Amino acid sequence: MKLPGFTIVFLAFALASADAAVPPDYLSGDQGAVQLRPGATFVPYPGGGPPPWERGPMARGPSLALALKAAQAAIAHCASTINAHVAVAVIDAVGQPRATMAADGIRGWHIYNATRKALTALAFREPSSQVAATLANPAIAARLKPNMSTLPGAVPLWAGHEVVGAIGVSGARNGDLDQTCAAAGAAAIADSVSGDNKRKE
Repeated sequence: MKLPGFTIVFLAFALASADAAVPPDYLSGDQGAVQLRPGATFVPYPGGGPPPWERGPMARGPSLALALKAAQAAIAHCASTINAHVAVAVIDAVGQPRATMAADGIRGWHIYNATRKALTALAFREPSSQVAATLANPAIAARLKPNMSTLPGAVPLWAGHEVVGAIGVSGARNGDLDQTCAAAGAAAIADSVSGDNKRKE
């Protein structure tokens, strides 16, 4: 198939721009930093040691063991109660992933959808389905970000009175079922989560 000249120019420009816009990936320690692209070379980070965003305390959130337990509980609940294969995302208090998991029989892209739902539940401190019900309020709608989804399927994770993360589910027959499974995952760790992802719980 022959493409018009302007199409080829546009595609070349888009690819070049996309490449330039890719942020560098950094390796900590003596390795310094490296941009992971063909022909890239190691670039020591000024001052040595890890870059600033790798320093300081970890964000609050469930430990890895608890994040995996919640994800597995959500998957098991969907499988045993509605015979559905789902994907799960568990995030910490700043929206970073703690664990993602896709059951056999579900396409992996559902992990991204589950993460978007979880980010919504985290930001609004309530199930993603409840956020969807309030979108007519301009103040609520203004808080939504492009990486969020208001589809049902996510609930926040609480440690006492503090939200320390969220769990999202995607892939059941509808969002309400996703949310039921997410709630089952959250319930599985409700009595154990402290929000300290450096502690064995």
